[in-house]
Amino acid sequence: MCALFSKSATDRPRESFSFQFYDPVVPTDQLVPGIDNIRFDVSLSSKFLQYCRGLTCQLIIQHSAVAALLNNPPAPPKGAERNEFKQQFQNLLINLLNRANIQKNPQREVLGQAAILKALAGEIQVQYGLIVVQAREKLRLFDSPAHAHHARGYQLHELFTDFQKNKKIILRLVSQELLDMMEEVRASQVRRTRESFFGKEASLPHAIFSHPLIFAEEGKDDYLYMEQYVMLGNFQRDPDRFEVVEQQLREFLEWADGHSPEARRWRTLQEAYEEHRAQLELLRGQPQEPAPSRRFFPRPGRAAAPAIPPNELREQTAALAAQLERQSEELQEVATAYSARLDRIIAAPENASLLVDYFQTEQLLGEARKTGADAVEIATLQQRAETQREAMAQLVDRFSRSGLLPYIVAAYETARIYRHFCPPINPQQLKGALVDAVERKKVTHLIQEYRLPGSPVETMEEAARRVREIGARETRMVLARFLYDFFRCRHDLKNHRLAQDLMEQIYIPADPKQRELSEINNTLYQFLLPEEEKPAEEKIASHVILKADIRDSTSITTQLFARNLNPASYFSLNFYEPVRKLLPRYGAIKVFLEGDAMILAIVEHEGDARSANSVARACCLAREMIEGVRGVNDRAAQSQLPLLEFGIGICFQPSTPMYLMDGERPIMISKALNESDRLSSCSKLAKQLLTQKSRFFNVFVMQVLPDAESKDVSEEFLLHYNVQGIEINELAFDRLCQELSMKRVELKLPLFGEPETVELFCGSSALGQSIFQRIVVRRGRVPHWDPKELRIVEYTDRYYYEVCSAKPVYEFVAKTLGW
Repeated sequence: MCALFSKSATDRPRESFSFQFYDPVVPTDQLVPGIDNIRFDVSLSSKFLQYCRGLTCQLIIQHSAVAALLNNPPAPPKGAERNEFKQQFQNLLINLLNRANIQKNPQREVLGQAAILKALAGEIQVQYGLIVVQAREKLRLFDSPAHAHHARGYQLHELFTDFQKNKKIILRLVSQELLDMMEEVRASQVRRTRESFFGKEASLPHAIFSHPLIFAEEGKDDYLYMEQYVMLGNFQRDPDRFEVVEQQLREFLEWADGHSPEARRWRTLQEAYEEHRAQLELLRGQPQEPAPSRRFFPRPGRAAAPAIPPNELREQTAALAAQLERQSEELQEVATAYSARLDRIIAAPENASLLVDYFQTEQLLGEARKTGADAVEIATLQQRAETQREAMAQLVDRFSRSGLLPYIVAAYETARIYRHFCPPINPQQLKGALVDAVERKKVTHLIQEYRLPGSPVETMEEAARRVREIGARETRMVLARFLYDFFRCRHDLKNHRLAQDLMEQIYIPADPKQRELSEINNTLYQFLLPEEEKPAEEKIASHVILKADIRDSTSITTQLFARNLNPASYFSLNFYEPVRKLLPRYGAIKVFLEGDAMILAIVEHEGDARSANSVARACCLAREMIEGVRGVNDRAAQSQLPLLEFGIGICFQPSTPMYLMDGERPIMISKALNESDRLSSCSKLAKQLLTQKSRFFNVFVMQVLPDAESKDVSEEFLLHYNVQGIEINELAFDRLCQELSMKRVELKLPLFGEPETVELFCGSSALGQSIFQRIVVRRGRVPHWDPKELRIVEYTDRYYYEVCSAKPVYEFVAKTLGW
């Protein structure tokens, strides 16, 4: 049975803590095992891996003095080479995300990131090993008798010894530089692209890759811990070894979590168990048969204790033993569950500040008083600070009694001065010297033996004095920092173990036959650069039609002719030519031009990730067309020229369009052509009824009934209003929700009089490197419109969809969603 609660921890904090819990999960249920039915087969970009080999070798040479041991050492990497690595890494991940989006499987990207890290970790070790081999080849020249006492040979042998001795330090510096570059890429466009496809929650599993331990062997490295967390002991003899410190902190958390239902249940079960165990021991201690008395008469004034009959005693003992066994099993189960709860608490770094950082709370309290905050807020901060002081007192008392306090202080002092000593002195030995005078004498002897430059003895003595003479407030500040660093370390260790578990499930076959076998069986996950992708078959899987219909072009032409102006150049310069320049950016093609309309198409090819997200691209193109015409109209108004008024209709068709040939020119035939014509139109009656009704939305659809009894919903009874607006069909809306992660937002607006609920669906689409465009779609219900009374009778079950273009709508959504 595990003893979670210490007997001394009977008192509980006056206030309960609202803990955060960290328990990450990396699902792989959508991934298919490879040819061994156990691991996932992965093939990585050969171009990217080749570049990583060269860069890794350059970084190893940069962070060591090994260049003198090589015949043709490469130069340290320059800024351009680092930028090239980041660009290739970004291209690889964006292409990976595009493929994951086609299959609607975000787990592919998680697998790809793990495979890249596994390959890089292996490559760092391989490049280090190759440099060792090259260095040994050069050193053999000095093994011959002729060069046995050559001064250069001694120098090179010393360089080689240092290179091997400092292996962990060198590889840590190389790993950290690679991680910094990778994290810069992951945190920018890659993250935004992922979240535009799958939502913000899709980024949660990727935390397992974003920590300094990812390349550390078994997650242990004293130098890494000194710089990133806090260095604790490693060996059984160390009084501050990790397990001892963690046990003290778990007992501290048991005290702090004493008010939780889980803790109360544990204590209740434990108390009941101890009570029943005492009863059982008492029963087992009673004699089975009454002892015969040697006295003929009992002693006066003493009554004989009633004896339990033997049969009844055995029955009671057996029943209580069975009950105690059941309680033991239940207690073990609860103990395991509560231990897991503590694991989740200790892995959330924000809990450290919540528990003991009254320094921050006092600062907030001071600011609140200066700004004249209300009494409730000030009282809340005061209560929080008082509870945190109480918790800090518990922590100081526990660490003082256990003897850990000087070692924690010494750990931070070691991190400040270790560069003067390590190597050759071990950082753990240096930490011990700051606490113990005997160890300090040993280190002083080593300093003299190694002839360390500067004044290392004085530096060590000064650090040891700071450890001895640390004040009460400084002690509490160190413990507040330590608690946060330890919790952060446990957070990253949990992520590290998950990442390592996933990497162990990855198999990168080097044998071409194995790759071919896995590919044939559709179990090979290939993560390639865009230029390495096999040419996609030019088979169209689906297409989108976009029609932009200019209103009243005849009237505009007449006005321009009346002023001796050229209508053709006016339309060309202000509409057709600007739109034509946008087409390559969105992968759109021109189907044909009518006198007052332009019809465009965006097609998706099977298996081609670059042609995906056709509806999102069409919506972004339409929005840019709307913005362009707004600018044209602003300039036209200043010059007293006619304004362009138009509407856009977008239709998605999940099939291949048909073509007929006009000579050598193919002419597209598609159902989407007719539907986009209807969506882009605007009836005169609707325009008369709805002009100036809403400054937020530009598309409305109403159903006009020929009589009160009719419920016909045929298109001839639908009134479309589309002035400077974008309407999409239902298939396009459904497809957009598949292409992007769309968040639903509601607001109240008076569309037809009284305020009513407006549904908005919001997402973000990646258009290129570091370019994202937001898309907001309003889903409106089609109302029954009474043309005689000019009012809405009721709403139907039919919907229409508008891609919003008004700036106030996007400002509202940005504020609501925190864009």
